[in-house]
Amino acid sequence: MSNNADNFCTIVEIAHRIRHDKALNSLNLEKRQINDQAAHCLAEALTTNNTLFSFNLRNNYLSDIGIELIADSLRNNTTLSNIYLNGNPSHLCDAVTTMQRLKCDMSLTNLTVQGCRIGDKGVQYLTDVFQYNKTISTINLDNNEISDNGIKYLVDVLRNNITLTTLSLGYNRITDDGEKHLVDMIQNNTTLTTLDLEGNQIEDRGAEYLADLLRNNKTLITLNLQNNRTGDIGAQHLREVLRINKTLLKFTLKGNQSTLCTKVQMEHEVALEMISTTVDWTGHQIREEKLECLSTALQTNYITIVLILDENQIGDNDMRYLVDGLLRNKTLQELSLRKNRIGDEGVKCIADVLKENMTLTTLNLSKNSIGNDGVKYLAEVLKENMTLTTLILSNNLVGDNGAKYVADIIKNNTKLTTLKLENNRIGDDGAQKLVTALNIDTTLCNILLNGNATHFCVVVEVLHQLRHGKHSMKDEEVPFLAQSLMDNKTVVELNLSSNQIRENGAQHLGNALRNNTTLTVLNLSRNQIGDAGAQKLADILQVNKTLISLQLIQNQISKRIQQELNSKDSRIAIK
Repeated sequence: MSNNADNFCTIVEIAHRIRHDKALNSLNLEKRQINDQAAHCLAEALTTNNTLFSFNLRNNYLSDIGIELIADSLRNNTTLSNIYLNGNPSHLCDAVTTMQRLKCDMSLTNLTVQGCRIGDKGVQYLTDVFQYNKTISTINLDNNEISDNGIKYLVDVLRNNITLTTLSLGYNRITDDGEKHLVDMIQNNTTLTTLDLEGNQIEDRGAEYLADLLRNNKTLITLNLQNNRTGDIGAQHLREVLRINKTLLKFTLKGNQSTLCTKVQMEHEVALEMISTTVDWTGHQIREEKLECLSTALQTNYITIVLILDENQIGDNDMRYLVDGLLRNKTLQELSLRKNRIGDEGVKCIADVLKENMTLTTLNLSKNSIGNDGVKYLAEVLKENMTLTTLILSNNLVGDNGAKYVADIIKNNTKLTTLKLENNRIGDDGAQKLVTALNIDTTLCNILLNGNATHFCVVVEVLHQLRHGKHSMKDEEVPFLAQSLMDNKTVVELNLSSNQIRENGAQHLGNALRNNTTLTVLNLSRNQIGDAGAQKLADILQVNKTLISLQLIQNQISKRIQQELNSKDSRIAIK
């Protein structure tokens, strides 16, 4: 028969041909004003037909009754793979079309009928598919007015399914009872990884059913429960089980009746992000709620050892949320809070943590608003804390009073090895306090002080590095030190031996000595100053009467110049 049915053919005649014409494989009855009565006649004929593979009934007058008659006639039919029903008044058209296509094509893996309002009856027809198709891995029945009865039809056929991985039932009419049917089915399922129940009517009881499921389930990795009716009780059940479930990777609960639901979701997201040894949340603009969730996660986290919270506008009040988590955490070793809004009160919270925490070794608080009082809080706690080895306070508001507290840290703490204080407000008085403390310190290997209110800080830094063998001064670095010496009122002995200072560096040091009235001993032995550099330094001694010892031993100085300088000034030691 041709694609367009002959106009004179009556439905009865067409039904007769469907029954008896073994060559009939395609039939087009689009826009033929076929109603439910005519569908009855066609359905009886289709019951015995096994040759037709394409049947077009688009744009007729078939209601649910007529479509149900057609669907019932095809229950055992596996040859009619293409039946076209769209354009009819019934909501079941898509369900029946999909059912028949999946029954006939055993390789199809996706069953999707969205927004068609197929209802429970449509689901019942779709379940026939599973008698034939054993390959379906994805079912999407979103927005179809499916109730608990429809869910029961579905789970009855899926109970023994071993191929399904994704089940989406969003925006239907599923209540706690329907969810109970699903939970009973999933308990014995080992393939389902994604369950989407967004936009249904699930309340606290349903949430409890899911919590019981998640307690032992090791397969689900995605669960969407947002925009339901879950309250505080249901949220709490889910919260407790998520702390022990280690397989669920994506969990959505926001948009429910309880605000706790949003918090439970955020806690889970934070906990998942912290399964790495290094967690970097730089620039995430973290707010109070997430900080509180982070604190909760830290209390039971045994993986993360580096936590970076830089550039998040975290202020003093925000630090209160982190305290509990940091106090109870036993694994975190490095904490970075660089470039936030932490002031002295925020540092007080951190100091409270350091009183109890025995694992944190590195603390970065650079580029905040920490002043003298903040350093005082740290100084008090670091008298006792013996685990912190690196403290970074660069680019803050630390002045001379703060430097006094830093000196206390240096004198009292025997574990700190690195202290960074660049670009603060430390002046001569503060630098002097640091010098005094560093003269007795034996553990602090690295201190950075450049960019403060006095050049003397640079002298302190360089001298300390030289003392600990952390630095070998090159010729091009000498001018900066020399500039600091011009303003020096404290350093009386300067040992720059065994470096890489040459003639140019010697000249800069000489210029500094022209104005310096404090330095009494300058040791430049074992450098590369040479004849010209040595002569320039010797000439300065004619002006500088404070220096009593200038040591130039092993500096590539010729014997002639050595003799000349020895005879010129007894303060020069050159051999």
